[in-house]
Amino acid sequence: MKTKIVSAQEVRTHGVCTVEISTLPIGKYEGVWGGYEVTAEIEGVKYQFKTEKGIRTQSTPCVVTIQDGIATIEAG
Repeated sequence: MKTKIVSAQEVRTHGVCTVEISTLPIGKYEGVWGGYEVTAEIEGVKYQFKTEKGIRTQSTPCVVTIQDGIATIEAG
């Protein structure tokens, strides 16, 4: 299944900070997808993403792809 990521937040020690997807580095990153949320580490920084479509599992390995200011998620 593949869907679009609609928002991103950088996870910090004392909370989260919203970031623009267009500011994230281009590439493919391993993550974990559950429901409408994805977590992934990009260049040593942990991010939480919200997806356009959800899945009915709590933790499925996935790949986050960032290209041309657009982020997508794909699993299995």
